[in-house]
Amino acid sequence: MNSTWLQSLLQDSHWPALIVFLLLWLESFPFTGVLLPGVALVTGLGALVTTQAMNYVEILLIGSLGAFLGEHLIRKKLSSDQLQRYQALHEKIRHMGLESVLAGRFLWFVHPLVPLMLGAGMLPFCWFVAISLPTCLLWMNTYLLLGVLLAGVFSENSPAALEAISVFAVCAVILLLILLAYRQTQGRPLS
Repeated sequence: MNSTWLQSLLQDSHWPALIVFLLLWLESFPFTGVLLPGVALVTGLGALVTTQAMNYVEILLIGSLGAFLGEHLIRKKLSSDQLQRYQALHEKIRHMGLESVLAGRFLWFVHPLVPLMLGAGMLPFCWFVAISLPTCLLWMNTYLLLGVLLAGVFSENSPAALEAISVFAVCAVILLLILLAYRQTQGRPLS
């Protein structure tokens, strides 16, 4: 099969970024998130990074932004009537804590529900941004790194792998600090 159209598409500077943004924006919606498996999608993008067809940090930032903006749109569009339907979910989040939202990012069958969980959690906007954006970055980075590793180019000299590990560590520390700050403002114990 001739793949010259794919090569020409990847060489154009605007199309890859737009495609990554749109795919991850669509993947953040509950219904399309089930049909578009984000784990496979982002892992495949990680493998593309190893071919130097796309830049690691560019994919990470654009994909995370697409996912975050999709979640923000869902949060914004949930009406008070719709939020009443998710009252039980809201209570579960309050009981289990925001750690359940973080864990849900990495479980395929729960991942499409994370935007609903955050929207139904009725978090103030600043907390929504502080929790959603780092978890989007952490999720994207985890599966991009998996794609890099599965492509078999992981070595100590691999720039993509070193970028992935560095960004992952920074995102994990930032997310931990945000969760600790949230816990302190809610007056709940950390255990």
